[in-house]
Amino acid sequence: HTIVGFTMAEKLTGYAFGWNSDGLLYSSNYVYDTKLELGNVSRYIMVRDVMNAKTLEEAVYRLARMRVASAFSLNLYDRNEDRAVNVEKDTAAHKHSIAHLFILQNTAFARHSNQSRQK
Repeated sequence: HTIVGFTMAEKLTGYAFGWNSDGLLYSSNYVYDTKLELGNVSRYIMVRDVMNAKTLEEAVYRLARMRVASAFSLNLYDRNEDRAVNVEKDTAAHKHSIAHLFILQNTAFARHSNQSRQK
């Protein structure tokens, strides 16, 4: 199982975009959040765990049960199924639960950015 990710020298994969050998791709959007849950995992560790998933469903399941230290918006694309999802989590308003899950079909023509979708 291989994980490839764009990153800067001092950062772990999870800061920008990447993919795994099972055909799962991700990109991460910055979401400003005033509340940090310091006892929980960072989004870099979160992305590493998600990139160990073999399917989109497994990736979303991992995100749903994970306690993450800060808000995030993660775009996931399954090359094998040609499906994409966007998962957003806000620690202040939706503690330990997924705030938004957008399922995008026909991903070649879909674009999503923080709670707005256009085709």
